[in-house]
Amino acid sequence: MKATHQNKEIRNEFDFLNDVKMDFSDYEIMNLSETERNKMKNINKPHKKFSVGKVSALAACVALVVAFSQTAIAKDFFSNIISSVSTGHNLFVKTDDSNMKMTLPDEVKGKFYDKDGNPATEYRSGDTLFDAEGNEILDVPRYITETLGIDTLTMNGAKVKVQVKASDKDVLKEAEEAGENVVYELDKINDSLNFTAKLPDYVPENFEFFGATADGDYLFLYYRNKETGNYFAIHERAINDETKFETSTDGTLIETTVNGSKAVLMEGKTLDWETDGIAVSVMGRNTISTADVYKVADSIK
Repeated sequence: MKATHQNKEIRNEFDFLNDVKMDFSDYEIMNLSETERNKMKNINKPHKKFSVGKVSALAACVALVVAFSQTAIAKDFFSNIISSVSTGHNLFVKTDDSNMKMTLPDEVKGKFYDKDGNPATEYRSGDTLFDAEGNEILDVPRYITETLGIDTLTMNGAKVKVQVKASDKDVLKEAEEAGENVVYELDKINDSLNFTAKLPDYVPENFEFFGATADGDYLFLYYRNKETGNYFAIHERAINDETKFETSTDGTLIETTVNGSKAVLMEGKTLDWETDGIAVSVMGRNTISTADVYKVADSIK
């Protein structure tokens, strides 16, 4: 049977891993390309609730990768559901995250703050970190290395070297090498789709469209920061029995609205909703703020 489940918590965690490299010989590293991550995004399976273990976002940011057994986590999934939100065809589930948190390494204690201005001592997937002035920290690895001047953290007694990836500029090159249909002109995207793409009227300052992958019921639009090379993405899919999905997260899950349609904000960075027969997802990654995720979403009509 063909696997067709979109696992967005995998997508989000590997997006974190895309932002950091790891020099940590005691751990086995899974190094996936952006194309491989995109293939994972396209997986869907209707009518099945399913979850795999997640690595806490900060642990991923500093490259402490802990492998959880998919089978073991899935076995306990049904007893750990806290809440769920349906956007119509697709279902988003929040699971118990009480055990999915970590203590901040000693080197960065007192350097991060929560939304109330209190020093952060622990972190779980979906939390937002701020600096002492109350500014949201989008790129944690870069903040640690460039702003704090720290390049090594102590994790579980081992030294982890933090190395920030320079940019995401190779995402479309990897897609082309994998044989995906890459389109560089916005006015030609619909030629490869079974639906009419919805494009944003707003993108944050310094961002520009630099390409897309388009194939039948699926579309990924990429918008790159002209200064850093890092990008955010918009994913669209035609709604039908083959593309509907159910997914879970142990991070934050907030029911909200986009242009009057029920929407779900997952982990503060990914906003999903359905409109005119299309499921849309704005994936801010570690590149744009939650506020800009909403602004981009609101401009898609």
